[in-house]
Amino acid sequence: MTEIKAAIIGCGGRGREHAKGYAASDRTKIVAVVDPLEEAARVVADKYGVESVYSYHPEMLAAHQPDIVSICTWTGLHAQMVLDVAAAGVKAIHCEKPMAPTWGEARRMHRACEEAGVQLTFCHQRRFAAQFVKARDLIRRRAAASCGAVPPRRVRVPDTPRDARKEAAPPALR
Repeated sequence: MTEIKAAIIGCGGRGREHAKGYAASDRTKIVAVVDPLEEAARVVADKYGVESVYSYHPEMLAAHQPDIVSICTWTGLHAQMVLDVAAAGVKAIHCEKPMAPTWGEARRMHRACEEAGVQLTFCHQRRFAAQFVKARDLIRRRAAASCGAVPPRRVRVPDTPRDARKEAAPPALR
């Protein structure tokens, strides 16, 4: 059985969940983690036995050839990271949502991956959250006369203050 080499860019809450998922697979090995806050990257690396820790994704891409890369960073960073990772020759990119802050960036990301033959996917797990399942059920049963929007109820408990993460990012990513 072929081992799948994975790398994770962004080791906050979502990155830790991606690491947990990769670690649950017998076929996958996390070969590198990237985060501008070394402490965040070290937490994931230590927990999952990852030997390579980086603070900047181009350094990781120069040193490793992962098969799949998870991009678990702020939305505004997704486009450049997807373009860089696709150009590095990975087979697949799994990016957190939303895809990008603008339609133009989303199109560039898609086009770059299409041209490079990279499978690009996005995380849409919330469709299975209780409030969305209930809304879908009500709509299907026509119990709701009309439905404009279903606002998600979510509490964010940051791993680190956003400003601290932004300040730790390399200048090119700020």
